[in-house]
Amino acid sequence: MMPIPGESNGMHTDFLSYRDRVVIVTGSGRGIGKVIAGQFAAFGAQVIIADRDAERSQETARQIVQNGGRAEYHPLDLANLDQFEPYLAMIIAKYGKVSVLVNNARAGGRTGFLGETAENWEKVLDVSLRASLFLSQAFIKCVSKEMLPASILNISSVSSTLVSTESAAYHAGKAALENLTRYLAAAGGPRGVRVNGVRLGFIVQDEHQERFYSEGNREYRQLAELTHPLGRVGSSRDVADAALFLCSERALFINGENIVVDGGFSTQDPFVLLMKHVKKST
Repeated sequence: MMPIPGESNGMHTDFLSYRDRVVIVTGSGRGIGKVIAGQFAAFGAQVIIADRDAERSQETARQIVQNGGRAEYHPLDLANLDQFEPYLAMIIAKYGKVSVLVNNARAGGRTGFLGETAENWEKVLDVSLRASLFLSQAFIKCVSKEMLPASILNISSVSSTLVSTESAAYHAGKAALENLTRYLAAAGGPRGVRVNGVRLGFIVQDEHQERFYSEGNREYRQLAELTHPLGRVGSSRDVADAALFLCSERALFINGENIVVDGGFSTQDPFVLLMKHVKKST
C-alpha cells in the first residue's frame, strides 16, 4: 500500500477501499483539497485534480503518483458552467466512470464588513455556491446505475453558523451551501447519489504549519488549543479522513448531513471559552 503523504503509514485494509473508483476534487492543487486528493489516492482511488492552477495541480498529481497513487490533472474553470457536462463526459470516456465529486474550491477574500464589495460577493458565491450546484447537477445527471454507489461532498465551515465580521460573503456562502447540500441529497437520492458536507473548524493547513507552530506564535497557538476540548486545533488530514468516510460504502445510509469536524469547539458555551481565557491569564 502507498504511504499517505507526510505520514508514517500502517497497513490499510479493505474497510475504506476506493479501488476501481474515480474521484474528482475541485480546488485540489493546494491546501485542504490537495490533502483530500492524496488521501483518496492513498486508499486506491483514481484521483482527478480539478483546478485552474496548472503548476500547483501538476505538482500535486506528481507527488501522489510518486507515492504510489493514481492522479491526473485536468483543468476546470468553475466560472464556466458550460464546461461542466463536457468535462464529466471526458472523465467518463477516459476512465469509464465517475464515483465521487468533492466540491472543495473557494474564491474571494475575507474582506471585513466595511471592505465587502459586490465583486468579492459575486466571486465567493459563484465558486462556493453556483458552481457547487451546477457541477453537482451535471454529476448527478451523468451517473448511471453501473457507476453506483456515487456521492458528492461539499466542504463547508463552522462559519455557516458561527459568525464574525470578517466576511459577509464567506459566511453567507457557507450557510447557503449547507442548505444546498440538503437539497441535493433529496434530489440525488432517488438516482442513487448521496450528498453530504463537512463543516470544518479551526484547521491549520499544511502550508501554514511552520508559521502556526513557530515560537513567535506561541501565545496565539496556546490560546487556540485551550479553546478546543481535545487540546489541539485541526489539520487538513482531519478533514480528509472525514471526507474519506462519508464518501465510502461504510456511509451508505448517511445522506444530507453536514458533519462537524472541529474537535468539539462549537459545542461549547461562549462563557466557558471566556472562563478558560481568564483562567489562563491569571
